[in-house]
Amino acid sequence: SLSVLEEKGIPRLRLRDWCNRTYHTHLNLRSVDICLNLGELADIVVFASSSFEKIPRRYRSWHSDVYNNFLDHVPSDAAEHDVDSICFRLPAGVSLPTVS
Repeated sequence: SLSVLEEKGIPRLRLRDWCNRTYHTHLNLRSVDICLNLGELADIVVFASSSFEKIPRRYRSWHSDVYNNFLDHVPSDAAEHDVDSICFRLPAGVSLPTVS
C-alpha cells in the first residue's frame, strides 16, 4: 500500500509531484489518497497522462469480418524475419547438414 512508501520516507505529496512532473498529469492529493496500492495509482496515472497511447478498443464481431478479425489475433513478430535483428530466426532445417 502507499503507507509503506511513507514509512520508507516518500511522502504522498512528493509522490504526487513526481507523477505530475514525470507523466505530465494534474493529479491532486485526494486522487493519490484514494489509491489503495501502487497498481491503482498507476492506473490513474496512465488514464490521466498524455504520455501513454490509449487506443480505443474496437468492437470485434466474429461474423462481420472473419478474415481481418482472425488476422488481428494472429501473433506476428517482424523481428524474427529481419536479418539485421538479434531475434532473427533461420527457417527450419537450414542448420542441418546436407544429405549426400
